[in-house]
Amino acid sequence: MVRLGARGGFNMNGVRNGMPLRNHSWSIRHRRYNKVVERLLNRDMKANPNMSPRQAADRLHYYADRARRILTNSTRQLGKK
Repeated sequence: MVRLGARGGFNMNGVRNGMPLRNHSWSIRHRRYNKVVERLLNRDMKANPNMSPRQAADRLHYYADRARRILTNSTRQLGKK
């Protein structure tokens, strides 16, 4: 889905998709986060196998924006238990 979305305008390394991390202990949680996102994107692709590059980019932007909102509004600090 990310490759398809890149053809539609999604920038995996862009500011909209990235978040600065305060410390390096986030790496373990980041791996878990990546697995959750991977499952979500795979499920979305399976449910919508004919989506266009633009549709994929729009979905990826939505997911990136939503993740940023959730993580920004969290009362827990990233990297802290």
